Amino acid sequence: MAELYINGFVVTDDCGVISVDETNRKVKLCEANSIPKLVHNFAYDNGSVKGIKDGLGGEMSYIYDASLRIYFTNHKSTLDEAVGSLICKLEGDIETDIRLTGYSEYAITGYCLETFHIGGYDLEREIHSHMGEYMHFILEC
Repeated sequence: MAELYINGFVVTDDCGVISVDETNRKVKLCEANSIPKLVHNFAYDNGSVKGIKDGLGGEMSYIYDASLRIYFTNHKSTLDEAVGSLICKLEGDIETDIRLTGYSEYAITGYCLETFHIGGYDLEREIHSHMGEYMHFILEC
């Protein structure tokens, strides 16, 4: 099983592409860790990348039989703290400084970089709605 793990604050680069950074600030294009590009690179090793001749052309990335988990917290956290915060939110009664602000899990049949969709889910919109929060993004195939 292959795994891509991305973590950091959800920010945008100069072109408005969702990215991650260790600080919670807008990043320059050359500094950005573009989430779609990181997933695209992962597809080269663990999926397939096909050339597209329509329009201006380009590439389409696919990762088959994948699963994705995304945790969002209100400030920087470890993955264990984010998972623990999810458990606290589900179970209640436990105090923590890390507050889970979102969690999503996707069982999917394919990933498309061009539209940044997994299955029928719009990851661009989902991640963008957590701008400025700390994210743990785990993609397995």
